Amino acid sequence: MARRVSVRTKVASPTDSLVSQGISARVAVLDLDGRSGGNKRKRRANGRPFARWALSPADPRDKTAVSVSVTCDCGAAIRPNPIATSSRPRRGGPGTSRYGRKTMTRIPSQRGARLRPDGPEGGYQLTLLGGFSLRHDGVEIELAPSAQRLLAFLALHRRHPRGYVASMLWPEYPQEQALASLRTALWRVRTRAAGTLSSTRHDLDLDLDVLVDVHRLAEVANHVIDSVGEDRPLVDAYTVRGILTAPGELLPGWYDDWVLTEREQTRLLHVRALEALADQLLNHHRPSSAVHAALTATTLEPFRDSAHAAVLRAYLSEGNTTEAIRHFQHYRSMLHRELGVEPSPALYKLVRPHLSGIVG
Repeated sequence: MARRVSVRTKVASPTDSLVSQGISARVAVLDLDGRSGGNKRKRRANGRPFARWALSPADPRDKTAVSVSVTCDCGAAIRPNPIATSSRPRRGGPGTSRYGRKTMTRIPSQRGARLRPDGPEGGYQLTLLGGFSLRHDGVEIELAPSAQRLLAFLALHRRHPRGYVASMLWPEYPQEQALASLRTALWRVRTRAAGTLSSTRHDLDLDLDVLVDVHRLAEVANHVIDSVGEDRPLVDAYTVRGILTAPGELLPGWYDDWVLTEREQTRLLHVRALEALADQLLNHHRPSSAVHAALTATTLEPFRDSAHAAVLRAYLSEGNTTEAIRHFQHYRSMLHRELGVEPSPALYKLVRPHLSGIVG
């Protein structure tokens, strides 16, 4: 089944390689993985769809106007975009080119230009803390595991060459097989969440409009850590506390090497920010909120003395000595049982005045 649509457009920048009635134009050909190709005619393989773009003069009196006709054998309508052409007269007859992805509608006029999939400019929210989730305007989008791993990798590592991305996601495969798996993952992402990727012939990246919870956490955490020792009010304290005290580690259950490294770095940054936030909340006379932040830090890192010290300071600041002693004894027992060690001298110093007859 084939459908044909037409659009009239004006020529723009000088390009090459497609000639139609004295007007030259360049049409980028994209195969299923989004790479730009030439105008060489390609046979349809494995039943994959193709589209053909044909240019012809739209107005004999206006040499800069062309008519674009699109034919697709995939049974789906394709929205044509204006195609950059040249107003310089050239010899030759009408030319055609094929277009391999109906979800990619912006056609670059230069080789290596940034390709953006069809879809809304914003509205995507990618969650990696506590598990993978992709939403668009509040509606969750189901993705295959390979597509999830691709988006998660690009969210954590940003722009990289295609070959590097393939080798990191499929390290056990030969290079050609890894690239084939990458092309499949790209196709799956573009068919389900077309506005999440930004790519060129050589590189892949997550689109800048996608909101990622890990990026927001890192931004807030660095702001809080950089504010340590400065006597200034918290900026939007409610939002900061809500972001930092949200539970969940980075992509739990994922054991790829690139995930494990990022998980450890994110966890350490998160814990340091929570400790700093607890101290700042105490400085602003908000001990109850400080307790919440400090306890979240101990949940992320159960054997971190500085996190438990923040809990004790918060309890003692609000006058809750009993809770401070109970927390210290629980932590001390856990250290004996799991590691066979004692809490640090700094923790003993905090609670010693309140442990008469318990700690010598």
